Amino acid sequence: MKKITTESGFTIEVDEANFDDMELLEKLAQLDENILVLPEVLTMTLGEKGKKALYDHFRDDKGRATASKVMDEFREIMNLVGDGGKNS
Repeated sequence: MKKITTESGFTIEVDEANFDDMELLEKLAQLDENILVLPEVLTMTLGEKGKKALYDHFRDDKGRATASKVMDEFREIMNLVGDGGKNS
């Protein structure tokens, strides 16, 4: 498990093994063409609770989780997971 804190202050503990998954790699390859796979990618990597926590982190005053902010945050999480231990 690796504890990650992003620049926006979102903190989550992730299982790095979740990111070493061929089916996840296939989904990530689809992201550029189909953003609709993002929720599934988030569940595969962060789990349901982690995905909900990420959405809650970015909820606005109307209760909406901004898709662009969630996507940017996920990119940062991916970078931190692959950073060989930095921020753990």
